[in-house]
Amino acid sequence: MKTSSCLFFVLCVTASLHASDRFNVVMIEADDLNPMALGYMGHRVVKTPHLDRLAAQGTVFKNCIVQGTACAPSRNSLITGTYPHNTGIYMNASSAGLPKDCWTFPAALRRAGIYTALYGKNHYRPFGINPRDSYEKQNQVIRDQLGFDHAFSMGGKVALSARKHPPEKDPYSKYLHDKGIYDKLVTAYTKKRRGIDIDFPLDEEDYVDSFIIDSAIKWLGGQDTREDPFFLWIDLTLPHPPMDVPQKYKDLYKDVDLDPVIPMRKAGLPASLASDMKANPRDSTEYRRGYLAMITMMDALVGRLVDHLDSSGHRENTIVIFVADQGSMTGHHGLYSKKYFYKEVINSPTIISHPKHGKGKVVTRPIELLDISKTMVTLYGCDPKDIARTHGFDLMPLLRGGSFEREFAHAEQHGVNMIQNEDFKLISYEDGDILYDLKDDPDELTNVLSEHPNVARMLREKKQHWLTHSGEVKPSLLRPETGSTRKRARTR
Repeated sequence: MKTSSCLFFVLCVTASLHASDRFNVVMIEADDLNPMALGYMGHRVVKTPHLDRLAAQGTVFKNCIVQGTACAPSRNSLITGTYPHNTGIYMNASSAGLPKDCWTFPAALRRAGIYTALYGKNHYRPFGINPRDSYEKQNQVIRDQLGFDHAFSMGGKVALSARKHPPEKDPYSKYLHDKGIYDKLVTAYTKKRRGIDIDFPLDEEDYVDSFIIDSAIKWLGGQDTREDPFFLWIDLTLPHPPMDVPQKYKDLYKDVDLDPVIPMRKAGLPASLASDMKANPRDSTEYRRGYLAMITMMDALVGRLVDHLDSSGHRENTIVIFVADQGSMTGHHGLYSKKYFYKEVINSPTIISHPKHGKGKVVTRPIELLDISKTMVTLYGCDPKDIARTHGFDLMPLLRGGSFEREFAHAEQHGVNMIQNEDFKLISYEDGDILYDLKDDPDELTNVLSEHPNVARMLREKKQHWLTHSGEVKPSLLRPETGSTRKRARTR
């Protein structure tokens, strides 16, 4: 009896320690963030003091590969812990959606007793979502299908230009309408030229990302007495174009000299990629200055959130994660926008700032953005069946200095896919392959396919193994207005 009593006491103490050791998580996701345009990633002139500080307090993953080259494929892969070829969502224009009651890692966290919340823009494709419904009904679908206890979701800023998000369908638009300034902002967006500056006509507090961060901070203020840990996912719209931030941020870069763009080099590239490259398609210097201005405003908002965590006492038991859904070309290689597999698009400048592990670490080996899903379900001790559902790997061993299993990272879109390790990147287009030597050619200028045939062969074999052993490969279907049904990405 005495032995049984002691054992019971030990079990109770152990359970109590496990409960107290369960951290909160705040994950901030940027939109279209070029990883090379941040101070802690090596940019020479950008002002990102808050993110630089967060990076110094945590672990920086300099080679985190996103799974899709646009918002919808990347975000739906992350939340489901699967690849675009599993979801069928290869592009924003895809007509595919998530199946009813699909697995998501927030739902797994909720089953493990974690309170889950979502704030901000999203590009999720939950079953049963109807864009014609009110935002209250749409957020109910997000809660039911994706596993959030609380959802405060809205559209991106670009939708304002076409009045696609009237007040009854978007909480940010309702906020503007209630203040009597909705039409003023819509008019400014409507007059814009694509990719060119917009003079933001409102106060800084009325910017959409200010609204998102302020709403999230208000929600955090109500969590002080919560006994169970929470997982809060915040989706920002910055630094997605157009360049529309308040003038004070633009003034920071008005006369700044920027490094030249990575030059365009078409030799040895598939024609489908080379044809997109344009010599000076627009003034890249002014474009990049506006882009840096948006990044600095984003940095200030991240700083406001982290400062709140510090002042409220949450920081000591909260893991802060910073990621991007994908990046954007800003004139490098003669390209703009996304959909490309250069590091400016395919890398997420990921930070995991853990109160107890990994301070000041930098990881250069490849990981995948969907590894976040495995990390979360493992961290919170979810059911083993839930842990097995994601294709990711747990990142905590890298924070603790332990071993890590992933050797290759993958990404894909309609007609293209990619595999890379720490040394080489193989991109397969329908009309040819590219092999980049990432050690000797970090700017990805020269296709060395003919110089390293054995490396290319090995990477093709590893890629085929990945496709064969990573679940169903669904076709790529585009919406009717974008053209006919398309074939899925090449798998050779």
